[in-house]
Amino acid sequence: MEFSEIRALEGQFAGMPIFVNNPIYRQFVEGWSGHPTIAGEFSREPWILLSKPSLIYNARRSTPFDPDRDPRAEKISPRLWKYE
Repeated sequence: MEFSEIRALEGQFAGMPIFVNNPIYRQFVEGWSGHPTIAGEFSREPWILLSKPSLIYNARRSTPFDPDRDPRAEKISPRLWKYE
């Protein structure tokens, strides 16, 4: 399921960067999605610092991300959010 979610990003969302919280995921997500990928601690919410929209990949094995408290996060699949 995670693999199909990542592959579905290829050619969508105009090259938005994807945040992952584990550097192990970085190459996998970047390679299969075609998007630049940034590894960072989700507890620090690094996507807030960007001045452009981004994507957030919250894998089952990652630190939980709670998008319900931020109306700028839009769910696009079970583990992916668009943040504007």
